[in-house]
Amino acid sequence: MDLHQPHDQFFKAIMQDKAMATDYIKSFLPLSITQNIDFSSLVLEDKSYIDELLKSTFSDIVYSCKVKNVDENFEIAILLEHKSYIDIQVTFQILYYISSTWMKKIANNEKPILIVPVLFYHGKEKWEYQTITTLFSNLPNELKQYIPNFEYIFNNLQSLSDQDIRALQNQFLSANFLALKHYFDRFWLKENIVELFSKLLTENKNLKTQFIVYVLNFVQLTNEEQIKVIEKVSSNQKKEIMNAIESWKKEGMEIGMKKGIEERNKAKYY
Repeated sequence: MDLHQPHDQFFKAIMQDKAMATDYIKSFLPLSITQNIDFSSLVLEDKSYIDELLKSTFSDIVYSCKVKNVDENFEIAILLEHKSYIDIQVTFQILYYISSTWMKKIANNEKPILIVPVLFYHGKEKWEYQTITTLFSNLPNELKQYIPNFEYIFNNLQSLSDQDIRALQNQFLSANFLALKHYFDRFWLKENIVELFSKLLTENKNLKTQFIVYVLNFVQLTNEEQIKVIEKVSSNQKKEIMNAIESWKKEGMEIGMKKGIEERNKAKYY
């Protein structure tokens, strides 16, 4: 399994839910953008603009929407950054993402529309926002006008305090982002797992299960610890969490069986 696959699948599951994506956009994008969005027109696009050159760098979720009081559409492309370290290439990669998308539309006789890129990062390293212009800081201003500069939204979970994330109005989104932020800290997740599970107030049972399985895959609770967690959560959540734990165990058994079969098949050739 690819190193980024669990994060990709988990993040996409969150953002493919329109209610979650709407709350995310309202909470994390600047007012200058959100005040121009007709949220009733927000639609998840069944497509990706990631090509072979970018697939090791990003995953994307694309939403289209209408501009308020204007007969124009634009797209919000939420880019999940795979790397957990600072990469000077990222601004060039976002530029390529936008320009290659426009070129494909032109080739298909489609009208290019505005793409607002949102870079979402939850790695461990400190990472500051930078534009292409900052990479050519030594150039005189007369030449800087020829740099294809652009703006993008940079959401860095590590720059947000846990208190700020806990204060999100959407508590399910809060739990998910806390888990993403602390995914590399098994001790923190284990200490806060009851709080995280207690925030799962959504009608989307599939999302709840995916969240619980995502956390359990890293925390790896013992049977005794699982029982303690179930005892501490509210009564209306016990059954769902128990079912999710069973799903996690079943998934682990299936992966183990698959690995066993692969090992036996390899042994036949020796």
